[in-house]
Amino acid sequence: MRQVDEVGFCPHPLPHHFSIHALIATHQTRDTTHPSVNSVLSSIPQPPSTMDRSQASSSNLMDNHNRLVADILTRYRTLMMLATVQAEGERSNATPETMAVSGISMKMEFDGLNSSIKDLLSLSRKIKELWVFGPLGQGDPDRKAKDAQIEDDVALVSALLNGLDGRRMRDLAQRCGGTWEVLAKEDATTAK
Repeated sequence: MRQVDEVGFCPHPLPHHFSIHALIATHQTRDTTHPSVNSVLSSIPQPPSTMDRSQASSSNLMDNHNRLVADILTRYRTLMMLATVQAEGERSNATPETMAVSGISMKMEFDGLNSSIKDLLSLSRKIKELWVFGPLGQGDPDRKAKDAQIEDDVALVSALLNGLDGRRMRDLAQRCGGTWEVLAKEDATTAK
């Protein structure tokens, strides 16, 4: 059932699987005529967060990541559509009512976009923490071999980069009439 309010705004229908908690979390409650409804909705107890440490399986984290990315893209798309509401077709949408509704909707979408980006950054940090300090990736039987390979690769790349820098510095010193040598590790620690 879709209702049109006095300024012609018709909210999008919600899918049947859309929960009230997701509605509250994404700031898409557009009931401005009944502010008490919003306070009642916000008093509903929230389900436990899926980002608890006890639920840190990689599939949950990836589901959260995918959901947040989809939410960010959807909100950005909605913001672009709301920003260009005057340019829709041949109708004149520059009425004050339409612009007011667009402005309010843009603010709500921007607030939702901002919170979704913050949630994505928080999730990214959580994944990094779990990868470094936690159980994420420890179930891999080849983890020690991969860690050793990574250390070998890092040492090789470091040696290559140091060789390139050393060659450039030596060439620069020779062009200027001087000499340049790489400090040995014990010399480097005492020189600091």
